[in-house]
Amino acid sequence: MPQPPLTPPLTPSLTPSLTPSLTPPLTPQERRWVAYCFCFMLLIGVTENLRSALMPLIKAHLQLSDQGLSGLIMTGTAGSVLFQLFSGPLLARHGHLRLYHASCLLCVAALLTAPALGAYAAWLAFFLALHSGFTLFSLTTNTLIPRLGARAAVLLNVTHGCYGLGAMLSPLAAERLLASAPDWRGAYAALAAGFALLWLALAALSLGGVPDAARRPEAAEPRVALRALAADPQVRRFALLFGAAISAEVATSSWLVQHLHDVARVDRAAGARLLSAFFALFTLGRLAGGPLVRRLGDLRALRLALSAAALCLTCVALSPARFLAALPLSGLCFSIVFPTLVLTLNASFARHQAHVLGVVASAAFTLFLLFNGLIGLVNDHVSPRYPYALIVGALAVALWCLSRVSAERAQAPAH
Repeated sequence: MPQPPLTPPLTPSLTPSLTPSLTPPLTPQERRWVAYCFCFMLLIGVTENLRSALMPLIKAHLQLSDQGLSGLIMTGTAGSVLFQLFSGPLLARHGHLRLYHASCLLCVAALLTAPALGAYAAWLAFFLALHSGFTLFSLTTNTLIPRLGARAAVLLNVTHGCYGLGAMLSPLAAERLLASAPDWRGAYAALAAGFALLWLALAALSLGGVPDAARRPEAAEPRVALRALAADPQVRRFALLFGAAISAEVATSSWLVQHLHDVARVDRAAGARLLSAFFALFTLGRLAGGPLVRRLGDLRALRLALSAAALCLTCVALSPARFLAALPLSGLCFSIVFPTLVLTLNASFARHQAHVLGVVASAAFTLFLLFNGLIGLVNDHVSPRYPYALIVGALAVALWCLSRVSAERAQAPAH
């Protein structure tokens, strides 16, 4: 028996999660859950970005080569991809509340055991568990907040902005933690205490259940095979859109210091200051970009942000020395892209939204790894001048995919 289509009829002006603000204010219960998501995302930002400060200490402790260190990072990535792929079925079976408990307990257990770890295999398990917990929380939140009505654009941007705020605080946190503890063990123990407090807060929140908006029973939906989702043309289009946009965003910051040093002869200290400015503007845009998305609509806001980022990085590709200011400015352009893409995806599928998001996120992350490898190859074997031209190409692909999504929405019948 054929299943109904995954995509609902949409009109340009009435997107389910972006309908104009005619909804009542958040209930006290919803406000508590949103505040919890803010705090958890902030701590994830601190923890993930402390890795760069703690990695040299762990490398010395385990006497690792760079290849061994890369193995730890790739294991964490494998945990992320695994939970991205299966987050939809897990959510359908267990619901938001159990997945929030699971994500929090994974983080606490991983960080509590870190000080006692000695063998390399144990550290592989640590990275797998920690990043699995992060990903499980993020994907569960990305399906909860878009259900809170017209204010979803603001809330989702602020939620992801809290990650950026945590990333900005992580250098200060690293300095304080390493100054107050004899080594990295104390730093991880302090982070474990932070996640343990969040788990206690979650236990208190659980007494009132999850917000009504999260009670839509995914389990009541017809089952869908991952193969069927992967074969759906719109799922593939969103995977390419997410992959191109995320690749451009992450590669811009990842290669900023190295590119300026190799091509524009900017010293690494000045490059680091520009990278800090990038993340400062990125975080500011995340925290303040929600009202812009509500005013313009998801597709217009995405088109504006991606086009502005492409313009900034085209200037950098042509003459990085002359357009240094365009690099941190691109952080402001990228800031609203990922949260708004999540809203657009949730608005574009009538059913199996968590399943679709998991498949799209897994494919997008795989595309990013391939894209990052391509930049490395071009740097090593062609010229270090071309990475930002490749990033502009990725943004062109994202804009093309966005135009297809926009055309499909415009052609959909009213309902």
